Amino acid sequence: MHFCWSEFEKKKLAELLSARLFVVAMLLFSCSLISSGCSSAARAADDDGLLIRQERFGEPLTIVMTKNAIKTTLPRHHWTAFAKAPDWRVYMFNSNSKLRYDLSFEDWLRGGVLVRSNDSLDVYSKAKSLKIISSGDLIEAKLKLKRLTYKSFGETISRRYHGLGDVDYVLGVSKKSKAEVAESYSCLYAPGVGNERINLFLYSLNMVPPAKGFPMQYVVNFRGGSKMLRVSTKSISDVKISKDTFSTPKGYKLAATPLEAFVAASQSDLKEMFTDMDIGTPFGTKKAK
Repeated sequence: MHFCWSEFEKKKLAELLSARLFVVAMLLFSCSLISSGCSSAARAADDDGLLIRQERFGEPLTIVMTKNAIKTTLPRHHWTAFAKAPDWRVYMFNSNSKLRYDLSFEDWLRGGVLVRSNDSLDVYSKAKSLKIISSGDLIEAKLKLKRLTYKSFGETISRRYHGLGDVDYVLGVSKKSKAEVAESYSCLYAPGVGNERINLFLYSLNMVPPAKGFPMQYVVNFRGGSKMLRVSTKSISDVKISKDTFSTPKGYKLAATPLEAFVAASQSDLKEMFTDMDIGTPFGTKKAK
């Protein structure tokens, strides 16, 4: 059977097909806009940030930060700590032991570092009385840096425990060498990186004498000419960071102390260890649940 279409019918059919094709095209265009909008929304949820890799007391430290948050990870210890605006409360967790802890920003600053030696803690706690013996500006990798050299308190630094465990990385000196007397501390700061809260967070974590700027390097200079590199920066790169980065995983149990969350040891084991090493009991008493 054959159909004979009049010119009028052919014209109407063409108009109908064109209309339908237009509708289909618009639907496809709308889907494209929705998809693009979703992608844009996903991108908008990510913040501009920095990925910074450092070496802290001989072990790697990874720092992820935006203008409103910071997250630090010590892979060797399976330990992570982060803080974010507006209250900057510090949350920490251990992915190996599944323990967590949190404390106020002020308590974090008072408690200081979790792995430390007596001398580094003393320098940090007495930083306000440190005397600057030299200062200077320099540019390294297009980054403006401030170098401050402080006169030491003349403390003797023992390498019996290399800080707390094998953590002090010594330049040009055997780890079997005897204790030496500190002459000065040289620190590099980057004023254009981070903000006051972020930098205070890191000063406390790494026991770096507080100043103005992101802590890039911390070196102890000994009277005999040798050096101990406590903190160094390996790389800095721009990254996109999801807001989910700054959150505690679900299912973690509350630790008795932040140090327990760090080393995944019981309170009695920690007390025995610190008594034996004569370095006190960090962070004080057990936290109420």
